[in-house]
Amino acid sequence: MGGAAQGATVTIELGEDELLGAHLVARMKGIAADDPAAFQGVLQTAIRDGLKARMAPAGMQWPPTAESLEVADRVGSEATTADRAPADASAAAIPRRVLVAAGAITAALVVALIGGYGLKWSWTGFQSNNQVWDWMQLLLLPVALATFPLWLRFSRYMSPARRRSLGAAVAVFAVFVLVGYINPLRWTGFRGQTLWDWLTLIILPVSIVTVRVWPQTGRDVHRAHLVGAVVLCAALIATIIGGYFAGWRWTGYEGNTLWDWLTLVLAPVAVTTFLVPELVKLLTGRADERADRDRLRRAREQAVHAARARAPKPG
Repeated sequence: MGGAAQGATVTIELGEDELLGAHLVARMKGIAADDPAAFQGVLQTAIRDGLKARMAPAGMQWPPTAESLEVADRVGSEATTADRAPADASAAAIPRRVLVAAGAITAALVVALIGGYGLKWSWTGFQSNNQVWDWMQLLLLPVALATFPLWLRFSRYMSPARRRSLGAAVAVFAVFVLVGYINPLRWTGFRGQTLWDWLTLIILPVSIVTVRVWPQTGRDVHRAHLVGAVVLCAALIATIIGGYFAGWRWTGYEGNTLWDWLTLVLAPVAVTTFLVPELVKLLTGRADERADRDRLRRAREQAVHAARARAPKPG
C-alpha cells in the first residue's frame, strides 16, 4: 500500500488478515471496490487511530507535539535500560567529577557535624539546632518543593518497585513522627510542634506546588482527587473552628491573625502563580511565549524530518 503522509511515501505490505480487515471496514463504510483513493483513506485512518491508541496510555496527545517527543524519548530510554544486560550498566555511570564533588561536600559536612556537635565549634551553630525538627526546617521543605513536582509529572513512568519504595519511606517517616510525639524523644523536637508548624513547614507548600504543577502533568482530575481535596478542605475548616473557638491548643492557630494566614497561604500563591508570570510578560513583552512557540516549532520540524527519514523509500 502506498500513501502520502506529510510528503513521505510509505509502502506497507499487508498480511491476509490485515487486508481482509481493511476490506471489511471499507465495505461497512460503503466504499466501492473501484475506489482505491477511498480505500487508501480507510487504511490511513486505521493507522492514525492505531497510533493514537498506542500513544494515549503514555499521556501523549494527537497530533504529536514537541512534548510528546520528550515523553517518547523518556519511555524509550526506560524500556532500553530495562532490557539492557547488567554488563551495560556502566554506560550510565555517574561522571567522575560529580562523584568527586559529592565526596568532597560529604566529607566537609561530616567534619562540620563532628566539630559542631562533638567539639562544640560555636561558629557552626549546630549546638543550637540539635533536633530533627531543626534539620527538617533546613532540608525538608527545599527537597520536597524540588522533588514533588517531578513525582507528580513522572510517577506514571517510574517502576512499581521505585513507587513502592517511596511510599514505604513516607509511611516510615509518618510512624517516626508519631513515635516522636507519643514517646519523650526530645532529640526529635516534635513535641511542642503544632499543626500550624506542620502547615508552615510542609503541608501547605506541597499543596500549593500540587495546584500549580498539576495542569502540566497532563493528568485527568478524577472523582478520587476531588473527594480528597474536599476532605482536606473540610479538615482544615474543622481545625480552624476548633483552634479558634473550641480551644484546640494542638492546632497552634490561636494567636495567628488574618495577616499570618495571608502570609502563609496567599503570598506564596499570589506571588508564584500570578504576580511573577505577569511581571515576566510585562518586562519581556511576552518574549518567553514567543521563545517557547519557536522552540516547539523547531522541535516539531526536527521530529517530522526524522520521521520522513525513517520511512522506507518505495521501490
